[in-house]
Amino acid sequence: IRTALGILVGEGHPAIPVGAPVWAGFRPESVQLTDHSENPLACQISRVNYLGDIEEYVLRTADGTRFKAFAQNPAEELPDGRELRCSVRRRDVLILPRTP
Repeated sequence: IRTALGILVGEGHPAIPVGAPVWAGFRPESVQLTDHSENPLACQISRVNYLGDIEEYVLRTADGTRFKAFAQNPAEELPDGRELRCSVRRRDVLILPRTP
């Protein structure tokens, strides 16, 4: 689907017609803080919250869209303000029909 973030490919219900308005979503634990081939997203780290054994990242895209990502024991420190390309696997993007 075409979004403000770019093209997202995900798993949707087969009854959704092509061109119909939809919602797309993914869970914070589905965001990979590395750039893979599926659904790459350019973003900047707005804030890092340390929650015990999990780090929560608040990420912002160029158009101001914010979303969260979780990481356990990341390989490197990712400070506030750092720009990166993260990704979300196709199987982790949920596409739902937008109902009135």
